[in-house]
Amino acid sequence: IKNLISKNKNFLNFRIKDPNLNSVFTDVNRMYYEYLKKENLMDFDDLIINVIDLFKKNPLILEKYQRKFQYILVDEFQDTNSLQYQLMMMLAARYHNIFVVGDDFQSIYSFRGAKIENINKFRNDFKETKLILLEKNYRSTTEILNLANSVIEKNPNQIKKVMVSNNRNGMKPLYYSASSSYD
Repeated sequence: IKNLISKNKNFLNFRIKDPNLNSVFTDVNRMYYEYLKKENLMDFDDLIINVIDLFKKNPLILEKYQRKFQYILVDEFQDTNSLQYQLMMMLAARYHNIFVVGDDFQSIYSFRGAKIENINKFRNDFKETKLILLEKNYRSTTEILNLANSVIEKNPNQIKKVMVSNNRNGMKPLYYSASSSYD
């Protein structure tokens, strides 16, 4: 239910298909909101949502923070969601001094709302972007990177790059299908 509450805040068209679960979710979600309001609390999603709302309603407050944060660094950018992207855009709109670090090969948090599309969207929103590719991998072997490159190159939305390694002493990767998470 906790994850569903977060998804409800982060996904515009969030729907629960199971009517029984939807009923429970609706009740718990309502009680959760009432509790937060009564105790004057916010969860992580609320921190972002309420700041965006504050900035929209109060342009002078937005301007204050734009001036305060003239240089912005966003790490693990591939894991940002729509709300985080929106907040970042609001803060960076004045100076465009923004540096993002992310790897479109490593986006693994879509189940939490992360949108890999933010990387391409960023390049469109900030036309002056300079793209720096870090294609040297120091952990994986050549065999693993060759396999990864051959799979990833088939993605038409991928930023084109070829990962390389000096670690040549590796086993050829094997395919294993586990029957459970324990396996």
